[in-house]
Amino acid sequence: EMPVLVGDAKIPFVVSSVFGALGILSCLTAICFIILSKSYHLYVYRLTLYVALFNLAFAVVLELEVLPVDTNKSDNATVTIREGWNGACIFLGFADEYLNNARTLAVLWTSFYIFMLAVYNIELKRRRHEVAGVVSILLVSSLLPSIPFAFDLYGISDIWCWIKDSQNTNLSSTTAGIAVQLGIDIVPQLILSFVCVLLIGTVISIYYKGIHKDGALQHKRWIAIRELLPLLIYPSLYAIVIIANAANSIALIIANYEDIIVSTVVTVLLQLI
Repeated sequence: EMPVLVGDAKIPFVVSSVFGALGILSCLTAICFIILSKSYHLYVYRLTLYVALFNLAFAVVLELEVLPVDTNKSDNATVTIREGWNGACIFLGFADEYLNNARTLAVLWTSFYIFMLAVYNIELKRRRHEVAGVVSILLVSSLLPSIPFAFDLYGISDIWCWIKDSQNTNLSSTTAGIAVQLGIDIVPQLILSFVCVLLIGTVISIYYKGIHKDGALQHKRWIAIRELLPLLIYPSLYAIVIIANAANSIALIIANYEDIIVSTVVTVLLQLI
């Protein structure tokens, strides 16, 4: 596998940093809107607030990932970790995986809440439901990202702080690395995203079927679903980007080659949403 040269790495760093900053601003805007408008009194908007907070933390981590990486060497030098920054790179690699799982689970939680309301007319908005949801996200998100610690797999991976192989290169260069990449990152995200798509599709289907039904109770339920439909836009876009990211990663694994530009575009989309 060809090493990543410093000159090749600077462009993705710049592009990712710029759009990462835009992602942070968009998250801050959403959080400020929910707080200033006092929409957080409504449970479904508190779910949206949790999603925005996890997204904000994830975008910040992606911005910080450039700090441990040394790109100030000659054009023929490979990307390395700055002296004394190895611990920070390991932490950022874990935080990347942890927060990516947390925000996906938060999106799934929001989709599931709307699904239960639309399909079964059940509102899971009691305090115990909310506390259980937050605690579950915080705990479950750490399960898979904790596995690389047992094998010392966090560190510099190409130009990012992520999961590496024994040669500090991208996991796609070894069979064992591919298994780790699929099992810890790609497949779980893909499964959760497909579940989101299934829940969202069911809600939309029920909404359009309800248009043609009569009855005061049915009409009231249809109105409630209609008001929630805009909240499904973000989970839908998020699931599509995650699925596209998984498809791109699998294609890169099969081809045993990583296109830095494609990877940067995917990273940009993940930061913006």
